[in-house]
Amino acid sequence: MRNSIRMAAQACAAVSSLSMILALATPAAAQSAVGDSAWPKVGTETQVDFEYDHLSPKHDRDGGALNIQAGQQTLIELDNRWSVSNLLTLQPMQSLQPGDHRVLADHGLFAEELFARWNNQRVNIKVGKFAQNFARAWYLTPGLYGQDIVGDYALGETLGAEAQVMLGDETFGLHQVSASAFMADRTILSESLFYNRGRLTRDAGGSANTSGLKSFVVSYDATNVPVGHAALDYQISLASLGHGVDGDKDERRGSAGFNFNIPLNGSVEETLRGRFSELRLLAEAVRIDSADGISGQRRDYLIGAVEYQRGQWVFDLTASDRRSMDPFAPAVHDKLQSVAIGYSLPSDMVVAVGLAHEVIGGQDGILVGLQVSQTLTTCDRCLIRGRHY
Repeated sequence: MRNSIRMAAQACAAVSSLSMILALATPAAAQSAVGDSAWPKVGTETQVDFEYDHLSPKHDRDGGALNIQAGQQTLIELDNRWSVSNLLTLQPMQSLQPGDHRVLADHGLFAEELFARWNNQRVNIKVGKFAQNFARAWYLTPGLYGQDIVGDYALGETLGAEAQVMLGDETFGLHQVSASAFMADRTILSESLFYNRGRLTRDAGGSANTSGLKSFVVSYDATNVPVGHAALDYQISLASLGHGVDGDKDERRGSAGFNFNIPLNGSVEETLRGRFSELRLLAEAVRIDSADGISGQRRDYLIGAVEYQRGQWVFDLTASDRRSMDPFAPAVHDKLQSVAIGYSLPSDMVVAVGLAHEVIGGQDGILVGLQVSQTLTTCDRCLIRGRHY
């Protein structure tokens, strides 16, 4: 394990090199368009993570894996209303299992998002492949392992259309209502290069894997709602997912969550000295009825996180809980608690270590990880959904 962690630590230089290669591979227009008033404008943001994870199950063999996860978003602004966005993702296609010993194995490159957008500052409409606006903890929860359980209710890899409408002015924060209709992606975009995960088919079943746009999400989002000197974000969302060929009932979902950002020391002088500090709280609850399109199946999720930032240092605590109920099988209670510490370098590189205890399917184990993350950007409006770590 010690040798593997040293190997991951040496990946710092490799992260910077790979990020630079991806950025230089972007067309020259992407570099020159920033700040230029001429249309079209092209910008990119690239984030590359090298991560080593060591798994120690209580009743099985230890396993370890050194992986890369990279995302590159390209935003092409055709004019002040029309734009096209693409997110390419490179990541391992197989999850870490007991007894595994892998180094940069089974990685696939795929188009996670590809959509066109029209907006007039108050109304946004997008069509194509994108993640649905249902719940937020699956991409906002901090730490190396904070998203491991809640990530399975993310509604990504879907084709559809979404409309967002901004409400009122910004006096009491930004408020919007959104609605979308979608289906699972079964096009060539569901495949991956290098390690091909294969194209999704109708016969594979699953929620939202339907013959048309038979799944829907409606959400209400509020951002930067002032609460004294703090800022509150929250979301309430509902979803209905059409059942696939292996189901008998449409899946119903509901979520409610918030994150609360509380500045503790945010004066200009303290910020310039690197002493800025902030406390961030996050909580979310999700209920899924007729889970996977099967009558009687149900899953409940609860996630909580506390993050403290002081200067370049960030400290995270997370806890997540998943309860799965089936009328024909015993209930399953999965849970995960994690802690992480991260440090931001001046070069937009983040180095983080994490520790987690998980109980999945009745089997418990310990996860230890080291991650090095590098971000390069030529785009002030690009935002790869998620966290540095």
